[in-house]
Amino acid sequence: MDVAAGSGPSHRTSVTGRRDSCEHRGARLPAGCAEVLELVLLDHDLILGRNVLRELDKTLREKVKLPVTRSAEIVDFVSSEATQVVNKAEPANVNVDAADALVLGEALAGQAESFVTGDAALLRLAAVGALKIISPRQFWEVLRAGNG
Repeated sequence: MDVAAGSGPSHRTSVTGRRDSCEHRGARLPAGCAEVLELVLLDHDLILGRNVLRELDKTLREKVKLPVTRSAEIVDFVSSEATQVVNKAEPANVNVDAADALVLGEALAGQAESFVTGDAALLRLAAVGALKIISPRQFWEVLRAGNG
């Protein structure tokens, strides 16, 4: 799941998790995803797009092998905790695949300050305009240093 966020009511963050995984209530989730999501929910405005929510649902069902009802519960919870859910946005004008451009476009439309992802292609961009693209580890380090 990708996340867009910011610190406190004035900081906005978008999150995405894709690669490695960890256990959470018996389900495998992207590494660091649960911890990052918890931090975002506590201290940031969570901004999500419909494409991220669809990707989360698909990952939970196909890769984590959760039943449809459990996947729907998780997606509903995550979307209910979001400060903003971007329903429609133009793809970002960057050199990435179409799905990633849509997700970045949602973060930009939501005016996110940070975009947290494990996607190597997106991390190589480092930023799109004022939107910083960082890994869950980098996000954690920024928070620990008191800069987020």
